[in-house]
Amino acid sequence: MQTVIKKLKLQIVPRNEFVIRAGTLAEEMYFIVKGCCRVQSAEGIELAVLKKGHNFGEMGLLDMQNPLRQASVVTITKCSLAVLTKDDFELICKNYPIFESKIAELVKKRKLANQQKDKDVKIINM
Repeated sequence: MQTVIKKLKLQIVPRNEFVIRAGTLAEEMYFIVKGCCRVQSAEGIELAVLKKGHNFGEMGLLDMQNPLRQASVVTITKCSLAVLTKDDFELICKNYPIFESKIAELVKKRKLANQQKDKDVKIINM
């Protein structure tokens, strides 16, 4: 865990700002230290609200076949974010496979939840 902490860079993001945009290249992942963010699909559908202790941006780092962001993240409040670059993420995963497996497990759960939300929206729009 100390290795991960040493690699993190602090970033302050004002309220109502995009942290990541759907369709852009994934170059980092984020940990919310303070504040709230909204995850939304490329179509603007809210997928989740994240707060202190949550992370985002890892999906694009793990999916080498599609390294583009699948969703956007916008700050709801002013946020303090700890940023882990793709290079540091890959180095940590190589040296600590348990870190990669935990992140991969989280990604799998999020993909399933996002698929369910997409189905729910399609049913409502019919």
